[in-house]
Amino acid sequence: MFHPAALPAACHAYRGAPQPEDAYRSRRILLDASHSVHLLTTRHRGGVHGIGWKWPD
Repeated sequence: MFHPAALPAACHAYRGAPQPEDAYRSRRILLDASHSVHLLTTRHRGGVHGIGWKWPD
């Protein structure tokens, strides 16, 4: 949850594959009404899953 006075400019969910030659994928996700983002993975394979954000300039 982000403080209402310090909201990120953008958030994204990412997935990195366990093998370097596999694709890295990212998609934009939006803050909800409580200034939070959530990520639920289903049918996922090994690798890294997470949420990143960018602060306003």
